[in-house]
Amino acid sequence: MTPAQRERASLVETMRSIGPDAPTLCEGWTTRDLAAHLVVRERRLDAMPGIMIRFSPATPTRSSAR
Repeated sequence: MTPAQRERASLVETMRSIGPDAPTLCEGWTTRDLAAHLVVRERRLDAMPGIMIRFSPATPTRSSAR
């Protein structure tokens, strides 16, 4: 098992033990919300740019281009 696989397995075990409606450190999010977010992030190809491309403060934003 790779370190990433071990980390995911540990996260799944924790989420299963505390249940789907437990609060998380993300205010207003439950463990169910967090799990759904992680699955979508891993499986949706259109989410990949947000994962692979790091935001740079030097990158112009829409508001700064005006």
